[in-house]
Amino acid sequence: MSPCPYTDETGLDAYRPLQDYEIRILHLERRDGKKDHTHSGEEQTPFRLSLERVSLACESVPSFTALSYAWGNEKATLLVKVSDKQVAITRNLYTILETLSSSSPPQRLWIDAICINQSDATERATQVRLMGSVYSRASLVLVFLSPVSDPFDIGMTFLERAATHVNEHYEPSLSPHIAIDGHNLHSKALRDSLIGFFGTAWWTRVWTVQEFALARKVLFQCGHRRIDKDTLGRAFETLRDHERNCCWASLRVADGYPRGYLDMPSSANSGLSIFRAILRYDQVHKMIAPPDFDGYDLGNLLDTFRPRLCSDPCDRIYGMLGLKLKDKKIRDLIQTNHTTSAAILFRDVAMIIVEQSGNLDILSHVLPPSVAEPTVRDLPSWVPDWNATLDASTHLVCSTRIMRLELLYNTSGLPKPRWALSTTRNVITEAQIIGNIIASAPGYPRDGSILSGQLLLDEWVKVSGINTGAEQTPIRWGSGEKQWNTEHNFVDLLSGNLSLKRWSDDPAKSSQWQAYQMWCSWFTSENPNTLTTSTRSDVREFDEFVQVNTLGRRLFRTDSGWVGFGPETLQISDLLVVIPGGRVPYILRQSSPGDGKAYVFLGDAYVQEATSSKTIDLTSFDKLTEIELA
Repeated sequence: MSPCPYTDETGLDAYRPLQDYEIRILHLERRDGKKDHTHSGEEQTPFRLSLERVSLACESVPSFTALSYAWGNEKATLLVKVSDKQVAITRNLYTILETLSSSSPPQRLWIDAICINQSDATERATQVRLMGSVYSRASLVLVFLSPVSDPFDIGMTFLERAATHVNEHYEPSLSPHIAIDGHNLHSKALRDSLIGFFGTAWWTRVWTVQEFALARKVLFQCGHRRIDKDTLGRAFETLRDHERNCCWASLRVADGYPRGYLDMPSSANSGLSIFRAILRYDQVHKMIAPPDFDGYDLGNLLDTFRPRLCSDPCDRIYGMLGLKLKDKKIRDLIQTNHTTSAAILFRDVAMIIVEQSGNLDILSHVLPPSVAEPTVRDLPSWVPDWNATLDASTHLVCSTRIMRLELLYNTSGLPKPRWALSTTRNVITEAQIIGNIIASAPGYPRDGSILSGQLLLDEWVKVSGINTGAEQTPIRWGSGEKQWNTEHNFVDLLSGNLSLKRWSDDPAKSSQWQAYQMWCSWFTSENPNTLTTSTRSDVREFDEFVQVNTLGRRLFRTDSGWVGFGPETLQISDLLVVIPGGRVPYILRQSSPGDGKAYVFLGDAYVQEATSSKTIDLTSFDKLTEIELA
């Protein structure tokens, strides 16, 4: 197979328009000797840059490395000469070019900031649609994390050790365990170094997701030190196996740090913890797909990487289009137009997802402002703000809840939604009203919460209307079938009707009942650290269920006898409804007095009958009413 022909741009306009499927490749080589000066007195760079053009339409293209990096401060730029053209690049990219040219022979690179004419909006839009091909056809994707390696050395060595010594524990109290130059995970120096590796800007950017997922080979570079993707993957698998099977038992506690030192914030890394740092890798690790993979769900992609950052909110959509999507039509339906506002793009994408999927799953990603601070103006209430400010811990809770709610409800035979834009750009659909909210209480306590502990638990029992059989003290610690039946509904309400396989429903033997009792004791205790080691696991698991179901939510009861947890912004008189095509119930608010047709969408809900654990049937409807969602 002959190599693809290419055009050397020497002496030509390097940024003249590209032809279909053409890209530019950058030649990087070191200048010999000291820096000299041009005839105009300007100091030259320590490297030379020139461009060539290749066509991705060819079966074989010349070998090149695609650079994956964080742009850095886009306002801090330097001018460099590229094939006789002056091009502005960020200081961060300049440092990367210096590092790469200082120790390597001449290289052929694809770098978006240089290989795409950034002043040509049409070319940028066209090249964005080719980026999937660029990163999948590159011989190597080089992930450049930092121009220095010293802060990350022992952390990288720890990862290499974990990849090759699978029997060594990460927990220092177990033997044998991983130690690097006398440091183990009880050492702040090792924790800071490991966290710092995953704390670099690359792990926080939207565009880097597809660049990693599409690559055939990946190297991560800090300074002149490199670690490959396979080594990082093996290290992650080893640490995860130890977390599940052995090391967790020595560190999990039910207090401010539920995973012990794994949750301790690193002051050297903006408060990032080991758990949250490794979670960043877990997200991209899941993107490694087998050859027969049928594609990613766009809605799930947008949610998974929601905490990541980008300079333009529209890039949250565009940055995923290079990936293989489950519904191939979606990419063609989305217009890559950098003049479109984020509000219009997000709305259009939400409409496309509803139409193509035949369900309303996308609505569950609408989060209240108290949970995710909105950034996109003029967004319809039913459209998720993918650019909203959302911290990683809250995002994990919300994502887990969305996944579990969709699995909880029986949705076989789910009808397709009626979902169309009106002339006023509202959505016209149909809904069945289940009830009006007549009582509510706060959800799981957060910083600054007024109610917590016993006071909050008492309020939950009161608002839910579930009779626990106690007049003064809502929670009893008795046992037996009667006590189990009276409080079983309350257990389901708090946990979202979730249980572990190892927890039996036998009242005499139920580990779930025992976990619930121990959790209540811990939740209402003024000194939760007194919890015994033997009970920590069950309490932690039950508390995770409660947090997922109630954090950032509000407990409510309707006039029709339904109780549940819904969006934190719900109020008395809001409506509980079901909408054809929805896998979960929803909460709506009348948009203006006297207008019984127009509503504001607030969010989804977990709901059960107050007198049982029965959930709402979402497949049959007695009386549908046409409504508009603003």
